Amino acid sequence: MSLLRAFVDKLGGEVQVAVRRGAGRSQHWETSTQVEETVTGFDPEQGVVELEFRSGQRARLHFHEAELLRLLGGAGADGTEVWGQPLSDEEAAARFLTIHLEESIATRESHPSGWWEYEHGRFTPVPPWEAFARRRQPGPESR
Repeated sequence: MSLLRAFVDKLGGEVQVAVRRGAGRSQHWETSTQVEETVTGFDPEQGVVELEFRSGQRARLHFHEAELLRLLGGAGADGTEVWGQPLSDEEAAARFLTIHLEESIATRESHPSGWWEYEHGRFTPVPPWEAFARRRQPGPESR
């Protein structure tokens, strides 16, 4: 899927990361540029992206196509609001994936295996046997 390619292209390079500040009508977005990880493997057919972070930590990310399609829906309009420039659904969704990754890694403890599943707008750490079982099952829309 081209969304995963766009996401991978953003990783390991300079990424515009948006951060929401404030609440309600007083909220605004700030952006910063960060380089946090290197892509060490990519299998778009299996929906897998492998990363190594500056800290030496490794991660294996898994994506179900249904989750990526859900993220794409309306992402361009949301991204245009966040970054203040017209963005395609794909470009905005790839940027949002970088934010979801950064927030998940910063706020959730990784399983020692480094496996993460993308679901419901965040990455969830999973043990490898569960990740393997999930890859063999239909996507979340049929669970």
